[in-house]
Amino acid sequence: MKKTALSALFALAVFLPSARAADISYSQVVLRCLDKITGRLSTMTVNVGDKTVFGELDVYVRVCYARPPEETPENAAYLDVVENKIEGQLKLFSGWMFSSSPALSAMEHPVYDIWVLRCQGEEITPPKPAPLVLEKPIEALPAVTKVKIKVLPEQTTEQKTEPDESKKAPERRPEPPAEEPVEAPAEETTDDSADSFIVPVPMEDEKPIETEEETET
Repeated sequence: MKKTALSALFALAVFLPSARAADISYSQVVLRCLDKITGRLSTMTVNVGDKTVFGELDVYVRVCYARPPEETPENAAYLDVVENKIEGQLKLFSGWMFSSSPALSAMEHPVYDIWVLRCQGEEITPPKPAPLVLEKPIEALPAVTKVKIKVLPEQTTEQKTEPDESKKAPERRPEPPAEEPVEAPAEETTDDSADSFIVPVPMEDEKPIETEEETET
């Protein structure tokens, strides 16, 4: 869309009759065609209103304008380019091509390339071509953005069920509760050594006990 709008503005700026002398409409256009795969380069002269075939392309020439000799050289041709496929006909390009700026409004194709060299032949009245009608048209598919997807290797069942022990975080065991200090019972000290050295002392008031043997005597 941007290239089409730029080419239309460029055509208005280049071929504007009110700004300078009128441009000249010629009966022929000289095209340069390139096959990018084989490297074949062809130069073809096509009459305005006719079509030419290059590989799988049909090139329809609608009109060709050139500036007067006293002006800065410029050539512009309106082309319709159709690609013939097995499933039908696909319109690749429809618009102006300029000899001084081929990249401004270029046809995008992976195999073929076409650009305008010059207009030539007799001066003619600019034709008013009818819209191009294709026998079996097909629509171009919308451009799809390519996204790279990184596929990881599949893991086996054993790898999924058995985790890596080296990467596993160590388990934190609960710390045992702190034990309260238990006071030992106080030991009772008994001093038995004093009893072993006690000697009974007879009291003065006590009388000795007489035994039976003493009384019999």
